[in-house]
Amino acid sequence: MIPELIIPDHVHNVLMRAREFAVNNSNDVLMNWIKHKDANPWVLTCVTFALSKMGRSDWYSTSVDTNIAESAHAQSQKDRVKLTLVTAVKKGERVDLLMFSLEQAAISDGISTKYGNRSMSDWARQNLI
Repeated sequence: MIPELIIPDHVHNVLMRAREFAVNNSNDVLMNWIKHKDANPWVLTCVTFALSKMGRSDWYSTSVDTNIAESAHAQSQKDRVKLTLVTAVKKGERVDLLMFSLEQAAISDGISTKYGNRSMSDWARQNLI
């Protein structure tokens, strides 16, 4: 059997055992966690390759965290909320271009922006905000 086909079964077995443990031990915290995953099956497919339909090369080429998306969201909320559609789209485009340029700088120059970073890309980012 191909390992990729065995792994999802293993994950489902682990989840089944966790469910049994939660029920047998009246573990409400674990049971609530399992109920949440039952109600939102997409969650586990997003956090484990074993359940994802994403190809191996795509899975391993993506970021291991959501920091970029979260920082982009924070940036988009920085000035104002409840904008008109046109203003929101233009503002979103500006934030996307900024994030893309920072990512390109990190890829091409090996300089990533982070708290306290005083690199050229960080100075440029500060000037755009």
